[in-house]
Amino acid sequence: MQPVAAPAVHADRPPRPASPQSGLLRAKYEQHPDLAAIVLAMDDATLLYDDADSGFRGENGGRGRNWTGRLLELVRSELLARQTLAD
Repeated sequence: MQPVAAPAVHADRPPRPASPQSGLLRAKYEQHPDLAAIVLAMDDATLLYDDADSGFRGENGGRGRNWTGRLLELVRSELLARQTLAD
């Protein structure tokens, strides 16, 4: 997989907020501990979200950006951090 270049930063625009999808994924895994346990059990594996209809959200056979997979990895790391603090 080739690295993806970061978008250009424009001084005349404020930075974009994090994806609304990340908030939805956080809520999903906070409300469903059984699903959170599955994601946490994957340790630090790269998560590939398969979506043949989207070259952005899905991995799409190595041609996509796997945005949803990356967001799931972020949520997983947040869940792990909370779990570690609670222990």
